[in-house]
Amino acid sequence: MTNSAPQRTPDAPAPERKAGSSKRRIALLVLVGLAVAAGLFFGLPAWLHARNHESTNDAFVEGHVVPVSTRIPGHVVAVHVDSNRAVAQGDLLLELDPADHRANLKAARAALAAAKTRQEAAGVAVELAEVAASTGLEAAEAGVREAQARRAAAATGVKTAESELAQARVQVDVAVAAAEEAVADVAAKAASAEQDRADLARATKMVESRSSPAQVLDHARTAADRSAAELEAEGKHAVAEKARVEQARAAVAVAESVRSQVKSEQESADAFLAEATARRDAAQAGPKQVAAANAALQTAVAEVDRAQAAVETQELLLAYTEVRAPVAGWVTKKGVEVGQYAQPGQALLTLVPADVWVVANFKETQLARIRPGQPVVVAVDAWPDRKFAARVDSVQRGTGSRFSLLPPENATGNYVKVVQRVPVKIVFDPPPDLERFLLVPGMSVVPEVDVSGR
Repeated sequence: MTNSAPQRTPDAPAPERKAGSSKRRIALLVLVGLAVAAGLFFGLPAWLHARNHESTNDAFVEGHVVPVSTRIPGHVVAVHVDSNRAVAQGDLLLELDPADHRANLKAARAALAAAKTRQEAAGVAVELAEVAASTGLEAAEAGVREAQARRAAAATGVKTAESELAQARVQVDVAVAAAEEAVADVAAKAASAEQDRADLARATKMVESRSSPAQVLDHARTAADRSAAELEAEGKHAVAEKARVEQARAAVAVAESVRSQVKSEQESADAFLAEATARRDAAQAGPKQVAAANAALQTAVAEVDRAQAAVETQELLLAYTEVRAPVAGWVTKKGVEVGQYAQPGQALLTLVPADVWVVANFKETQLARIRPGQPVVVAVDAWPDRKFAARVDSVQRGTGSRFSLLPPENATGNYVKVVQRVPVKIVFDPPPDLERFLLVPGMSVVPEVDVSGR
């Protein structure tokens, strides 16, 4: 057998090659050690940081976006703001033509004044009805009693007048009869006196002729004188009886006048009684009149309320012609100009308030350790040199896809599992200085949630 050992070359002695190989191994070990040390120095903190933090670049600044529209239609007569200008809450943004609403408000106020006047009149009517109901029936009853007494007195007067008239007529008949008798007596006495005068004349002749004694003449003269006196007396009696007849007839006329007067009083008493009875009947309906007056008053009150509501409505409509800022913020998407006809609900401009936050769409596999209240550091693309402190506010109860316009129907067709994202609301703590750092809805951010303290 031949020896197969390698042959040594004269220019490379064995001891030198062994020394170089050892040096390389030592250098390699040093480099590996340095690499391991550098890896531990730089990698371990990064690993620990990644282990205790969750982050995503699917995050954006969010905020309230308030569209401004009118409540009533109308022509725009003035616009007081411009795009990207800050406004305070209540600032006047624009105005609509108020002419029609002012006229309607004036008419509504006039209707309210008329309704209040009717209400006052209805209140007075209620008071009068209550007074009449409380005192009217008693007064009406007293009036009826008085009227009845007057009528009874008038009826008694009529009966008395009728009796007196009858008596006067009887007296007339008696007086006429007595007068006629007196006239007859005068005629008889006249005949007797005539006879006595004739006897006196014969007695005178006979005495003158001495055919009869003077005594016969004396008797004849005495008889003639007596007859003449009786005739004169009867004549006066007849005249007196005629006067009595006239007096009786005058008494009849007076009795007839009295009867007419008392009949008129009776008719007046009848009319007064009828009027008093009507007042009593009306007074007996007093409670119903009070109820009717109260009903009229309630109707008047309702009319006042309705007119007041109409006035308030017109005042609101007039106030709606001034469109004011509902919140403080900045004007964006201004799309209204003077002369434009605005419709209710039409977005004329948009206000963006200063309140902003972050919505971070974390993967569902990252949510296990995220809890409300955990600290967050937010990096904003617009401000790469600035980190903002924040905290987790809440986690949405549902994935983003579930609330999309067309949510997925996983029960149809072929199913491919896709990791879903869940929105997490993150609020700045403390709030950032928006005058210094511009943070507006839609900006991209990268939040890192510290989950080490879960």
